[in-house]
Amino acid sequence: MVIFLKLPSMEEPKTPLLLSLQGLYGHIDGSSPIPATEIIVDGKNVPNPALPIWIEKDQRAIILLQASLTEEAFSKVVGLSSSCTIWLAFESVYGNSSMERVQNLRDRLRHLSKGNDTVSDFDRKFKKYL
Repeated sequence: MVIFLKLPSMEEPKTPLLLSLQGLYGHIDGSSPIPATEIIVDGKNVPNPALPIWIEKDQRAIILLQASLTEEAFSKVVGLSSSCTIWLAFESVYGNSSMERVQNLRDRLRHLSKGNDTVSDFDRKFKKYL
């Protein structure tokens, strides 16, 4: 059974934990590569029975990743077809080494103001950037 949680962003440390608990972490870190489409059994090429299982697990990882993304983050990974490519794209956009992201975050925080928002609305707006 897979439990979906709407997390503020993939930067939440809960997402890798959820993937790990579901036995899916190997799909995002590349340690569980896609198996060959065919294997040789008794000298004959036959469909690899491990492939459909791997594809199903990868699809579960994709669903979990997509369900835990904010709308903004989701727009960065639309059209990507494997959980590993989604994870790598997310890391490149939101990783700590992304200087562009750091600059954008600084700019957003500089312009953030409470205005007429309630404290909880302001808190939600603030956390959206982190």
